[in-house]
Order: sequence, then C-alpha cells, then structure tokens
Amino acid sequence: MSYDEIRPIFQARFDANMRFLFKSREEMEEEDRE
Repeated sequence: MSYDEIRPIFQARFDANMRFLFKSREEMEEEDRE
C-alpha cells in the first residue's frame, strides 16, 4: 500500500476519533454543571 492509499483511511479514522473526543468532552462538562 502506498501513502496515498493509506492517507484517506487514516484521515477518516482521525476525524471520527476527534468527533468522539469532542462529544465525550462536552458530555463531561454537562455532567459537571449539574
């Protein structure tokens, strides 16, 4: 596999991870406010 083939897969994984991290962080902040 070349870098050009791996890159879109890595990018999609990274984006999904970032969305998950932001989502879980927001949920933690909401719990702190209660």
